[in-house]
Amino acid sequence: MKLDRAVTVENAARIGRSMLEALERESEPGVDVSDVQEIDLAGVQLLVAYARECLVRSIPVRVAGKAAPTALAQLAAAGFIGANDASSGSLDCAFRA
Repeated sequence: MKLDRAVTVENAARIGRSMLEALERESEPGVDVSDVQEIDLAGVQLLVAYARECLVRSIPVRVAGKAAPTALAQLAAAGFIGANDASSGSLDCAFRA
């Protein structure tokens, strides 16, 4: 699933529903952050909730893409990714049960 440019509180409910729908229909779900320019705490919470739901279902999930530097910095500040991921300019991580 490809995320929007802005993953923020204003569109969190819609994005969350889309993420859950993708989880239901895809055998190997993944989140593409290539278009993300802005992410706030609500957006980070969506990613964490999505990863946790996948873990509960014993489904590996991949988060990948080349997000904007500001979005990567926000993800690193929230502890979702490491500082090395943020400075490399791309994100490629997997969560497994």
